[in-house]
Amino acid sequence: MKHAKSTGRIARECYGIDKIREIETYVAGHHINGIYELGMTDSSSDLAMLRLCRKKIVVSHGKKQSWVTADMEEIIWD
Repeated sequence: MKHAKSTGRIARECYGIDKIREIETYVAGHHINGIYELGMTDSSSDLAMLRLCRKKIVVSHGKKQSWVTADMEEIIWD
């Protein structure tokens, strides 16, 4: 967060389960409860994190990703 706006970055670079731990630490410290409203990723390494989210968005470059499931929205850009 910077100037009360999300920068899209967390404290450090992290992947997979580390991302969930970082998010849970942030959420606990800010008294946020429940399922996360939105999760966005460009990598299948974030599937565990997406499972915690109501809306799941995958951003892909050039083509559909084979790991995207029916409950995810995929944005494909060139």
